[in-house]
Amino acid sequence: MRETARRSKTPGIRIRIMCAVWELTKDSLLKCVTCEEIAVGLKKLGGKEMSARYVQTTIGQLQSPKLPYDTFHAEGFHSKNQGKGNTKKRYRLSGDTVTLPESAFILLELSNRGSNHLIPPDAVQDTINAASEYGLSQGDVVGRIGEAVRVGYLKRNIRNSFEVSDRLLREREYLEYLASKLESKSFPLSSPQATHAAAKKRGTIKGD
Repeated sequence: MRETARRSKTPGIRIRIMCAVWELTKDSLLKCVTCEEIAVGLKKLGGKEMSARYVQTTIGQLQSPKLPYDTFHAEGFHSKNQGKGNTKKRYRLSGDTVTLPESAFILLELSNRGSNHLIPPDAVQDTINAASEYGLSQGDVVGRIGEAVRVGYLKRNIRNSFEVSDRLLREREYLEYLASKLESKSFPLSSPQATHAAAKKRGTIKGD
């Protein structure tokens, strides 16, 4: 297995929540899940069990107003057992968060080819070559890199190269989890058309 697919046996709870939400919503871009469902998803991933309340607290910490991006998208809803004034929340990964395994692969390839968080210009072409093994064109890779800059996974510097951001470092284990799905073939590669449609549905790109 390639280097990009390796991941820690014991990722932190924040990373585990991101992975659990991805597993629960990967088949539907607009599906949101409750903290109770996320807690069950965490149990399936293995490790220490977490209560729904702990999950909600952790997600709240990830949604820091100091960050220029949202990790999760939240939607309020009323359950049958609640009073009219009480609202619970469902969550999914936001349009600012990588959810496609091939996008995670691209970011990890770039990161692994850099040094001291700096990614030289020739690393982009090397990544394009590596991604071609999965049917991704140069345009696909360049587009994913541009989106990664927009949502804070990469920084563009004045030397026409890139820099690994704090966000990528924080979410690296999550990205490795996604990339492992691509490399194990357990999750289908998104075609350029499907990727474009998914981005439009999430609102991360404008309609044609």
